[in-house]
Amino acid sequence: NNQTSRRPKIDKKLATAAFGLAAEIGPWTAMSCIPLIDLCNEMELWQTAERMCSSAIQRGSSEIEESVSVLLDHAFDQRMYRRADYLATEFYDHGGKSRFAEARFLHACDTISKVVQKRQFPIIERQVERVDKAIDRVQTKSESSLDSSMHEDFEDLGEAKVKVREFALTRLREANVHDAAHRLALLWDMEYWYNSDDSEKYDQARREKYIQWDDAFPMETETGAMDVPEVLSTHDELLRSFENLESSMNSKAPVMGFDVEWGDDSKGAALLQLSTAKMSILVDIPALGKSEDGSKSLERTVGRIFGSSTVKLLGFSCKEDLSRLRGSPSKLKTHWFSRTNAVVDIKPLIGIDNPKLRSLGLSRSSEYYVGKPLDKSEQCSMWGQRPLSESQRTYAALDAWACVAIYDKISFRGFTSSSTSTKRKIEE
Repeated sequence: NNQTSRRPKIDKKLATAAFGLAAEIGPWTAMSCIPLIDLCNEMELWQTAERMCSSAIQRGSSEIEESVSVLLDHAFDQRMYRRADYLATEFYDHGGKSRFAEARFLHACDTISKVVQKRQFPIIERQVERVDKAIDRVQTKSESSLDSSMHEDFEDLGEAKVKVREFALTRLREANVHDAAHRLALLWDMEYWYNSDDSEKYDQARREKYIQWDDAFPMETETGAMDVPEVLSTHDELLRSFENLESSMNSKAPVMGFDVEWGDDSKGAALLQLSTAKMSILVDIPALGKSEDGSKSLERTVGRIFGSSTVKLLGFSCKEDLSRLRGSPSKLKTHWFSRTNAVVDIKPLIGIDNPKLRSLGLSRSSEYYVGKPLDKSEQCSMWGQRPLSESQRTYAALDAWACVAIYDKISFRGFTSSSTSTKRKIEE
């Protein structure tokens, strides 16, 4: 599982020159360009990877669509939605159309989150218009596969137009910018709720549609219903909460779900979510990693559990999550995150258990196994900022919880034999 860390370092300048020469020569009838594109992505040679794809197209390679797919997958995994949008547009006729609408939608949501914060409200309309045009383009192409062009949080492409508008209005409501939101709602012929009664109706509709905190954790504590976890930012908080988290695992079959959030301003993780079936914790990786005590606490908790030989750490398409944890700050000579023996990626398990879910995300998988989808409205949040809202914390914790809930359902159906093999090649 540690093949990546054992690979000898390659000089970036030499690699750029070598890969550039390969793209120029284009020997794709004699060799595959896929491993080279993967390596370019790993070394963050984005333009060189793009040149490889262009070269494959020019030389008539048999791997054109697969090359574009690898390029796009990496952009999505990195949550580089602007780049994904650009690539899907650039290579639209060579495989990019399959994720064009998704890329445009997520790029718009990411941009809207940022411009609301900067109070640059006119940009919102332009982003929504770009999504509309992308949807129209895909829907008018009779040869397009609508199923493969869908974002996991809407049933068809037409619904994406509504979703991006709802996303914009939600962000404006959270920022208390009701005048701008009301104007846009009128423009889009939509309702906008901003008094307490109407807001409750809106919240109730979402509660009925998506998994809620109380659905995942219906049990009550001595003081009442279990609260959404706060972000743990000190070593004492982490050690205390992690002990409780470990105690909440089933001793006969110890499993724990995890997920990672990050922002644009760092190569590391902004937040680590860990969950059992009974409780969740949220770990402030940047705050803890900047001090020696915090780094030691991460090593004693997070580092130890990820390297465990007895616990299964369940992630969903988690290669980039692990990369972000490795790139996070540490004040120790040896980084606090060094082993991933415990990691099991449940996405391949889901695909084997039900092939129809193979290309879908965590939200739609949750809908199939748990009965409701996850609310992804916080997906493009500013995760590096503090404090996080309750909505952000709920979203983050439920993503980790869903991995456990889905795995439990698959295990109950007797499908566990492949779980060990899914540890394979997470880092390859």
